[in-house]
Amino acid sequence: EFALQLLRKELMALTLSEGRLRQGQTNKGEPLPAGENREPSRNSSPCSMNVDMDEPVKMPKAAYF
Repeated sequence: EFALQLLRKELMALTLSEGRLRQGQTNKGEPLPAGENREPSRNSSPCSMNVDMDEPVKMPKAAYF
């Protein structure tokens, strides 16, 4: 239950900060240089990472709430 509440708070904070970032980008009113998009590509996401499928995966023990 506690972890779920913490996750909700993190998601809300992320949503709010992302909204502020987008407002800041759209309110500039400057034309972007050719080839640049306002939306970041998926590859630049902090969540994206390279995964080696041949490497054995160490799974953490399951947590029961």
